[in-house]
Amino acid sequence: MFSLQLITAMFIVLSADGQLCTDDVIKNLIARLDAQQKEIDALRQTVKNQDDEILRLSLEKRERESINITTNKRFSTLNKHVANLIETKDRKKRQVPYEGTVAFSAVLTHSLSNLGVDQNIVFDHVITNIGNGYNENHGVFLAPVTGIYVFHISIYTHAHNLAFCRIAVNGKNMADVYVQGGSVSNAGSQMIIARLNKGDDVAVQNKHQNDYIHSDSNMYTTYSGFLLQDLTDSSGEIVG
Repeated sequence: MFSLQLITAMFIVLSADGQLCTDDVIKNLIARLDAQQKEIDALRQTVKNQDDEILRLSLEKRERESINITTNKRFSTLNKHVANLIETKDRKKRQVPYEGTVAFSAVLTHSLSNLGVDQNIVFDHVITNIGNGYNENHGVFLAPVTGIYVFHISIYTHAHNLAFCRIAVNGKNMADVYVQGGSVSNAGSQMIIARLNKGDDVAVQNKHQNDYIHSDSNMYTTYSGFLLQDLTDSSGEIVG
């Protein structure tokens, strides 16, 4: 709708010779103004539609972000739950039944080179594993009961090579073995007596970068241990 002022203005528009515009001219002007107003209304509607679409897309984006955040949190929680289940299963697997006697002996059946610092030496061939305390996949002994244990290792290296290992309890150094192969091959050994709590781990670890440990079918390099004295009574309580 045109305003009263606009209609009034059209009636006083003069022609080129100073005369009032005719009715036809005024009608034509009104028609043109009406068409322009329709175009303006259409443009306004287009802008409104675009604003509505932008708002809809913004809401959808926020909803997707919210869904992604929720999904990520759920996946994180699920991953933690799975990790806890795996850890619990592994812990239960390691808690082997104690039957009164613990003893193991394992050997290395092949040579090891380019060893890293603190790398576990995995003695892959098990001769004895009473009580299932030794894990041949990781080279680690897990004490199935609190007590006093004896451990012995023998390390062999070729001529012109070095081997520097340690016996580690829960990652802490307990005793070293240093073997230097001069003009001939050489071997060294070490034995410790240690008080362990149930679940403590004992491993043979390399100490220097790129050391060389030799072994073959003759099984020069060995790792053994046994329970000397059980420090738990029949009720499972630690004594001594």
